[in-house]
Amino acid sequence: MFRNSKERRTDHEERIRRLLRLHYGESGFRLGPARNPNGLADAISRYFEGELDAIEGLPMQTAGTPFQLDVWHALREVPCGTTVLYAQLAERIKNIEVFSAGCSTCNETIQA
Repeated sequence: MFRNSKERRTDHEERIRRLLRLHYGESGFRLGPARNPNGLADAISRYFEGELDAIEGLPMQTAGTPFQLDVWHALREVPCGTTVLYAQLAERIKNIEVFSAGCSTCNETIQA
């Protein structure tokens, strides 16, 4: 059964709020209307117009373990339009022993 766009948008918003609460705690974030926060809307528009590096300068703030932060930092250094193997990512963060944990962190990033 298909749902209308308002229902999908509501479901999406509830899911995002739940994920934000899990990640940042009950009072660790604030949502509010904004037209172009930190140039985000402009950067996303330019990205979808083909300027792939337009999003590279956007500020990023996230919570996580020190290891997760290392992985996310390394992922931000992967040039747009290219791929990196998990083994290469582990080498970049100088932590080959935690290869499977890196895979898990990447998976969490994709789903969030």
